[in-house]
Amino acid sequence: MLKEAIMCQADTTVLTMMWSDQSIRPIGNLTAPHECVNWDRLMEWVQPNSRDLTADGWLVHPKFGM
Repeated sequence: MLKEAIMCQADTTVLTMMWSDQSIRPIGNLTAPHECVNWDRLMEWVQPNSRDLTADGWLVHPKFGM
């Protein structure tokens, strides 16, 4: 039941980010609404389109430069 609830509530809403003075990493804006999605179709898109944003050079904080 828990797995079904998680899979039904997968969120494909674009998550916008913003820089914070309290962190060297951007934080997410979690105010957008979401709806249930087709889990298999979501995974077909997610896997080839994922990136490791913790890898060097992907994100550079405009204030801290890290």
